[in-house]
Amino acid sequence: MSDTRITTRNLSGSPLLETGKSNLAVTIALYLIVGVTVGLLCLISFVGVCEVNMSSMEATLSQNDHVLTQKYPTSIKVGDIVIVDAPDSVQPANEDKHILFIKRVVALGGDDLLFELSPDDPARVVLSRQAKGNQGFTEIKEDFVRAAFPRVALDDMLYSSVAFPKDFYPSTFDEDGRFLIHIPEKHIFVLGDNRNNSNDSRKYGPFALTAIQGKAFYKLKPNTLINAFFRFLYKSSSQQNRFFHISAF
Repeated sequence: MSDTRITTRNLSGSPLLETGKSNLAVTIALYLIVGVTVGLLCLISFVGVCEVNMSSMEATLSQNDHVLTQKYPTSIKVGDIVIVDAPDSVQPANEDKHILFIKRVVALGGDDLLFELSPDDPARVVLSRQAKGNQGFTEIKEDFVRAAFPRVALDDMLYSSVAFPKDFYPSTFDEDGRFLIHIPEKHIFVLGDNRNNSNDSRKYGPFALTAIQGKAFYKLKPNTLINAFFRFLYKSSSQQNRFFHISAF
């Protein structure tokens, strides 16, 4: 007596696919989709894209440049480029818009900054820093700065400060052509690399650490796939996670 074989067929007459292999392929695809989705959500949550709209950070950053930013920086050091909330005095009445500054940190809370008129050029200011707990000032060497620190910018700082009481800054240089300020704890003193065209701590005083919205860590090259990817990603995400539009004067 011969064996009887039964083949299951679908309505079209073709044998059905083996369910084991089908389930494995679906499982792998689902894991890939979930993994990519979680990765993108983490990226959007902790990494931002900053678009520079003004020239205050030239020549390090130019208008329309894009940089990746760490949204929740765990530490800030001298030399970092940070994104901070602009003072309330320059925020627009329209609550839908919020102005942010992108600047470089030149001093931390507890530091002392010494401003001196250059003996070689009285129109130029030499900036030195004494770190918290240290003795002695060290001149801040900034080869990346587009132009020398101009005296006129310091005059703006002395006579036009709007964020702090007038007694925060001295009224003028001493007889040796210098003056000293102390940075309050939990604050940073920031400057734009384009010293001749930047509204920064010279005008608004030190910024509180709570004003920091991010720290730049990578400059995106224009007209590249990675630049296009990040710009698309953040434009397509929620309003809260869209890339920052910096208004830096």
